[in-house]
Amino acid sequence: MKMASDKPRQKRFTRRSRTGCRTCRARHVKCDETPGACQNCTSAGWKCEGYDANRIKRPTQETNRRIDIMIPSLTLQQLHASALVGKNADESRAVSFFQLSTVPKMAWVFDSSLWSKLVLPMSHAEPAVIHAVIAVSTLHEDLEVRGTPLSREDLGNNRHRFALEQYGRALSALNRRQSIQDSELRGVLLTCCLLFVLFELLRGRYDPAFLHLQNGLSIVHGSRSKEGSCKNEDIDVSLAEAMARLDCQAAFFGTKAPYFKPISIDEAVFRENDLRQFHTLSEARSEIDSLSYGVFSFIRYRKLSSTEIELMHGCPLDLEKERVKLTIQLNQYLTRLNQSKRSLQLRGTREKRGFDLVLLQHMSLSVLLETYLDDDETLNSDAHLDACEEIIDLAEQITHSMMEECGLDPRCLPTLSLDTGIIPSLAYVCSKCPKATTRQRALKLLDTWPHREGLWDSNLIAILGRQLLAIETEAEIRRLSKVGKAPMPGSIVYISNMSRAQNVFMKVADDQTHAVIFYTTKDSDQEAASRERLVILDKH
Repeated sequence: MKMASDKPRQKRFTRRSRTGCRTCRARHVKCDETPGACQNCTSAGWKCEGYDANRIKRPTQETNRRIDIMIPSLTLQQLHASALVGKNADESRAVSFFQLSTVPKMAWVFDSSLWSKLVLPMSHAEPAVIHAVIAVSTLHEDLEVRGTPLSREDLGNNRHRFALEQYGRALSALNRRQSIQDSELRGVLLTCCLLFVLFELLRGRYDPAFLHLQNGLSIVHGSRSKEGSCKNEDIDVSLAEAMARLDCQAAFFGTKAPYFKPISIDEAVFRENDLRQFHTLSEARSEIDSLSYGVFSFIRYRKLSSTEIELMHGCPLDLEKERVKLTIQLNQYLTRLNQSKRSLQLRGTREKRGFDLVLLQHMSLSVLLETYLDDDETLNSDAHLDACEEIIDLAEQITHSMMEECGLDPRCLPTLSLDTGIIPSLAYVCSKCPKATTRQRALKLLDTWPHREGLWDSNLIAILGRQLLAIETEAEIRRLSKVGKAPMPGSIVYISNMSRAQNVFMKVADDQTHAVIFYTTKDSDQEAASRERLVILDKH
């Protein structure tokens, strides 16, 4: 007969230590926390993996260690931290956020197998990838928690320090991984390059991001000379396309070789009087990406000297011939796109929004190419002004579509994407359109939806746009005052060519406290004057 004292013993509850070494936490044993390497590990013959230098403060009212995140167009999803590959609660939370928020928002218009079928599965097998994922996810969550401000490094922020630590661990794991030469290595390297680019962009550090992009493009170019070297061809294509789109965006920023090469996007086959219809929206998107690279490269080439053109690989020697070819291709593309709209059978608001984005990209490229036909680089005709209004109208339509899908909750709007969306088009209007009211519409739209599209940060573009408008308005007031037509403050609605800023370039300081806008203006006394304006970023 059992006595009451014979009932099974229950283990006394104790709080799990969050400060022990990684090895002891994985073994579920108490760590003595000896500096350098704990005695528990060394005496038992285990390798002590060290201590986490930075831990993220836990959110209040955490229930069952679950993270509930609302995602547009998706039902509420819950994922237990114990099922994740992260080794501690902070890492598990970051992986969960990446899967439930970052990945769906990355594909806010165009579906891609890159994140769901490549990066996430790879993160379970590759330590370098999982630590890179955690670093990106942590910065992305911090960005959303703080209301999507201007992307800047903040080492006083605990999340930023934790992300930087994870980035360092990803680099260390990647160095060890390179000693294992197998068929998966190239995919791991390229995936890490892509995640490192995102990591640096979320910290507002463009130069390191460009270096990671250069490394990734070198891998892409090297793979094309070795057919069949990759185990899964589709994986290689999805990664290459992602890097190529970043390459295309970088071409607009005027970055010169050796970072970017014109062959990073395969040139689509264009035929004279081509009436082929697009079978899918992805096909139409791929061709407009190719055209985008052609137009952006043309703009970059046009600013080079004849000597630089001769030395640059892949640069056309006859730029006028190149411009005519691009114009024909853009006109031909629009005809095919309009003819294909019915056969594409767009289903739902998401696919219709994707079609509108492709159309917006085409509209912007067409006007942009015409802008660079002469040395003034200005928009003068009524047709150009009407085109700017149409660009804003379509961008507003796309934004309102997103907001309606999110139930007018700005927290559900995508804040991070690699795809080209509305920001480049709005940036163009903010810098080129002579009508102040049209620019104000573009700036208001940038403020309505703060987010990042690859290299484009809507907050930084809005800062640049407002500064340019102020610079040109001041110049127009001075010009009118000289001829006895001093305007009233706030009455400038149109900015003449003589007051326009050209060759605009914005450089952010290394400490990210300020930026300098470099530009040239035409004065009555001289052909062109080089000027600059200081912008204190802490005020924005």
